[in-house]
Amino acid sequence: MNGTTRSRRRCCYVPQETGGYPIPIVRSGRLSWSRKASTRPIANSSTLTRFISNDVIGYFIELLDGFYVFDTHMDEFRRVLEQPARLGGWLTRPDRWQLLEGMASFYEFALDLDQYLAALEFPMLRGHVWLHFAYWFGNGGARMEEVALWLQNAVAHAAEDESIDGAELGEALARLRAPQRYPLVLIEQTAEVLGPWLESSGVGEQLSAGSRSL
Repeated sequence: MNGTTRSRRRCCYVPQETGGYPIPIVRSGRLSWSRKASTRPIANSSTLTRFISNDVIGYFIELLDGFYVFDTHMDEFRRVLEQPARLGGWLTRPDRWQLLEGMASFYEFALDLDQYLAALEFPMLRGHVWLHFAYWFGNGGARMEEVALWLQNAVAHAAEDESIDGAELGEALARLRAPQRYPLVLIEQTAEVLGPWLESSGVGEQLSAGSRSL
């Protein structure tokens, strides 16, 4: 699947109010991040439907998954973020700005999901919700683990450019990646059923390493 080109329908996404989350904008040929002044709303079940229905998040997670999106591969996207001088030329294709917006929306979703999971009262439900999105936060084998670490590092890089709360976002991404945090009760009670996934995703190894460090 890696390196495959996937055709996408034309995006009709209308940007929504994003609360206090980082938003990518272009200033003088370089990528910057700004924040809305309003307070982030309390996360609820609409957090989950937004991930499913938001086109620009869809574009971005396909990029994370190794597809070519708007003739861009993940390796090129990373170079553009790390070398802002490339940004102007890269954006000559009009649709590519949606990948930047998708990255910001993914970060916004991560903050909401972390808040939503922390507020859930039922550990089994919390684990099931976490499991549904675990792949995108680094629990999908070695490649997705590397992608998740890059996402955390990209937050720190963006925070150097604008006064966003990179620490809050980085901590949320780390919590969402850690199987010891939200899904542990579910994993403990269904380990036999989840066994093949625990092995292939690397989650079992993470849990074993965590128990050895105690």
